[in-house]
Amino acid sequence: MMGEIQKGTLEEWHWRAIIEKMYDPSDFEVLEQKFMNVIHDRKAQGLFNEKKKMTREEQLLLKQQRDWKKLPFTDFQKIILDFQLREHEKFLEKFITVFKTTDQDNNGVINEDEFRDLIASMEVIDNEEEINYLLQIIDPYNNQQMTFSELVHLFSSHMVPLDPKDPE
Repeated sequence: MMGEIQKGTLEEWHWRAIIEKMYDPSDFEVLEQKFMNVIHDRKAQGLFNEKKKMTREEQLLLKQQRDWKKLPFTDFQKIILDFQLREHEKFLEKFITVFKTTDQDNNGVINEDEFRDLIASMEVIDNEEEINYLLQIIDPYNNQQMTFSELVHLFSSHMVPLDPKDPE
């Protein structure tokens, strides 16, 4: 069934059910509008005029156009992925700013002193033992080279509090 959907289209009730389950109401509204824009654009292409004699290609196109209310899966997927990327970038925006400020030589890599400055500017840890613990994880061999990606991974896996409702 999933293979058929990936090659075809989603009816409105289907894509609405998916995004309703996946996103909060404000994100749902944003995505709903994007999907409706795609559907409206398909309708507005004005390709719904039937002719007496049509080629096979025109007949196929007409059949597809009759389904203009359906959302092509490829459009659904692109909109979802673009939305998630923008949300991820917004989520990291403050950290990006702090990292760039801390990375004084702008090489995308920070050393231990810069790491300590980063932690201090984030105001999330003030305990030397915890800082040393994080340093042991991110730079166990004291290479003095911690990348942005490594830091995002470290902070997301060791500092983001778990949801108390999460059964994990």
